[in-house]
Amino acid sequence: MDVTYFGHNTFLVMQNETSILIDPWFNPNGAFFGSWFQYPINHQLGDKAVNILRNTKKRYIFISHEHLDHFDYGFLSKLNFDLTLLIPNYRGKFLKNKLSSLNHNILELDENNKHRLNEDLNIELFISDVGVNHDCAIVVDDGKKRFLNQNDCKVFDRLNEMSRIDYYSVQFSGANAYPSTFSYPSKIKEEISMDRAHTKIRNVIGALKILDPIVFLPAAGPAIFPFLDESLSLGKGTIFVHQNFLNSNLKKAGWTKVSYLRPGDKLKLNSLKHKIIKAPSLSELIEIRRSLICQWDDLPEKLDIYSLILQIQSRLDNISDININDIPILQFIWGNKAKDGLSIDLNTKKIELGYDSKIKKYVSLKAEQKYFALMSNASYRWQDISLSMRASIKRRPDIFNNFINLFLFSDIDNIYSSFVSSIEIPIDKCFISHNGCNYEIDRYCPHQGADLSKGEIDNDGNLICPRHGWKFNLNDKGKNKIMSVTINAKKVANK
Repeated sequence: MDVTYFGHNTFLVMQNETSILIDPWFNPNGAFFGSWFQYPINHQLGDKAVNILRNTKKRYIFISHEHLDHFDYGFLSKLNFDLTLLIPNYRGKFLKNKLSSLNHNILELDENNKHRLNEDLNIELFISDVGVNHDCAIVVDDGKKRFLNQNDCKVFDRLNEMSRIDYYSVQFSGANAYPSTFSYPSKIKEEISMDRAHTKIRNVIGALKILDPIVFLPAAGPAIFPFLDESLSLGKGTIFVHQNFLNSNLKKAGWTKVSYLRPGDKLKLNSLKHKIIKAPSLSELIEIRRSLICQWDDLPEKLDIYSLILQIQSRLDNISDININDIPILQFIWGNKAKDGLSIDLNTKKIELGYDSKIKKYVSLKAEQKYFALMSNASYRWQDISLSMRASIKRRPDIFNNFINLFLFSDIDNIYSSFVSSIEIPIDKCFISHNGCNYEIDRYCPHQGADLSKGEIDNDGNLICPRHGWKFNLNDKGKNKIMSVTINAKKVANK
């Protein structure tokens, strides 16, 4: 098995005239409307990847999920030779429908099966399809070596299901808008960011202990953000940590079997690359910015409020028979006057013109009109628009609400199932032990149903969800103070 790294989460695996390219992202416009860019820049390597594909007999491209830093539609649309696109069989069909416009064979693959690419090369999928998160890890197996590319996929609670892994790649840096775009003081943002960064690294180190691969290949980030707040790209005080942060934590954990590949590098086990890729300096970031075009600047400015209301109403119609209550009012705001916005009540499924900043419970998104103009266009995914990180978000009270999250980030074709799956999280119980005490807890995380029996417990008595790092304080009845949810922990007699 030959493994070549092309940047971000793009890997090319070759064996016996068969090639499989994983999550190609070469777009010179970056992703998410010009907010995210590959680091190091890899735009010049797209032609090389194409030539390798063209010159192999059996050609496959695997797309793990719909996020634009993994799903480069522009690159795929330029491939003018026969190949097969492999995608997970998600409940929502956005990915399949989008790819159907290309003249390529598409195979939707399920879990629990080995899918043969040639006589020796097989792949297996581990799919996470819960709520707004659709993602997939892939194992490529040539009979001698097994390569697990977990990318962004939160299947840390399932790693024990995987047999021997030789090469392992997983995201180690942050990849969402929280807390960067929230209306917090800088110090609070930094504290939240560092806590989340350490939680993610803890998941990575835990995975390495379980899998014990020959080599760890850090990938799937961090991206850089040349046209946003410069601090997001510099690797300090945000969730978008760079390899120096990872490397120092790996050293503390005693893990040395790591290769920091550059775009274009082949994996060579006899000469592992241990030199980290440093975050760009401010001057380097400015130089990179000069070489790029910001797609956001070319987007239409004007908002058609009626079209936005139609998109909101279509979402409300899809969840009209789901009874929920005590949900904060969701506000879309594009100006400083009370009329410059919309208010959405998920409890009553109603929309009102304008917004009221004095109400007690609300979640607000404030942005330019062009942000909401994108939301009014059915061609764009709301989740992708959110990842442009061009909105300022405020919550009063500052508590995460899963239904607001589902409403904002689900696709139309799966918004109903996303709500239902969150309501119907199993209520099984399990027992865990900590510091000589036994606890009965809700087994499944109230966020997205991760198996908490496989979570770690930190020195402060917090049970940490193995998927997204939510913390539940065993000393306070299993409450999560930030998200206002609980796993109903209670001490039980020792057995």
